[in-house]
Amino acid sequence: MQALDAAIPPLWRRIRFSSDLGAFPLRRFYISQTSESEKLIRALGRDVTLIQGDMPYEKQTAESFYQGYDLGWGGIFAHYDVRRKAEDDLLFKALLENEQPDSPKLLLVRGPAGAGKTIALKRTAVEAAAAGALVLWLEPNGGLRSEDFLEISELTRRPIYLFVDEIALHVEKVLALMLAASAKGLPLVVVAAERDADWYTYCSRLEDEFPPTIVRIGNLSEVEISNLLDNLERFECLGALKGLPRAEQIDAFLSKERADRQLLVALHELTQGKPFEEIVSFEHERINPERARQLYLDIATMHQFGVSARAGSVARISNIEFSEFESELFKPLANMIKVVEDKYSGDYAYQTRHARVAQIVFRMACPDDAAKATQLQRILGGLDVGYASDRRVLEEITRGRSLANAFATVEPAREL
Repeated sequence: MQALDAAIPPLWRRIRFSSDLGAFPLRRFYISQTSESEKLIRALGRDVTLIQGDMPYEKQTAESFYQGYDLGWGGIFAHYDVRRKAEDDLLFKALLENEQPDSPKLLLVRGPAGAGKTIALKRTAVEAAAAGALVLWLEPNGGLRSEDFLEISELTRRPIYLFVDEIALHVEKVLALMLAASAKGLPLVVVAAERDADWYTYCSRLEDEFPPTIVRIGNLSEVEISNLLDNLERFECLGALKGLPRAEQIDAFLSKERADRQLLVALHELTQGKPFEEIVSFEHERINPERARQLYLDIATMHQFGVSARAGSVARISNIEFSEFESELFKPLANMIKVVEDKYSGDYAYQTRHARVAQIVFRMACPDDAAKATQLQRILGGLDVGYASDRRVLEEITRGRSLANAFATVEPAREL
């Protein structure tokens, strides 16, 4: 027994649930063999995802990743992304400065649209999980029940790190969870990302209750640009930059950064040698048949506001039967839209590859305010607010700032 004791390191002696870890991997964090509730099992499959090195994910090509497609975690695990200083700062503040939180904490990655916040948040989540932290990722339509987090805390006796992208879309449920965690003494650290404008507009109460530790993310540094170019070369995605001296490649990126071009936009323009709007315009104009082009516009109209187009709504708005989607209309839209599943309803929803692309498609297809109004009325007329996803579409479209951004001119309200 002494020889066996000496041969097995202490860290290898924690209780394992090897027969069931594949079905419910959270059990690797348990301090005892206590069983979890059915509600917690449902929450881990529907509301939040446990981040781990061996988690299943959809594989993604480097080309689609650099074109702005977000298909989940494939691009992160393939290491297509470039390491950002903001990620190191966020990881330090999350794990080292909040290793044993005595109350709920909020960390925020903030920056302009297109700065790479989502990718930075995902990379930090994966790195935190690799360091041994209990990391959960909030799904787009996921709920946050304080009872689930209390149960996780009782089963694991360790801090819970909850990562939330686009927190302005989830501010009410995050605030409710953090207030409950504060009342019950849960060791919860929320790590979130949001655009500057949306944070200031929609998250004031959350900021008042839980002042965040802020990590800014902006333009790439020269070191980050050089590392990104290494990746583009490694995965054969340099495009128009191929063959140029490294100094000229870096200068090209720096010139785009100085012009305040978003990272997604800069990547497209530098590798394809064309203005981003021209690339998106060409994609849109070549779609045939016309019904597929209209379907793309309908999806883009909703996705520009950060929401997905539910299959049932799209069918009603476009007057297209479900059976026609795959048989006739999905092929012309290959590599232009992506399909996501609502784990609550089991329904499918659609997005363009990036909200920035959706904005350009909408503006291009609806060149004046009259055309924009007609298209928005078309969308609103097909929504069914009995569905939570459709209700969210309505709320996002009718927000004052969203409408102001969509239209070229906004008239002040008239006095009655």
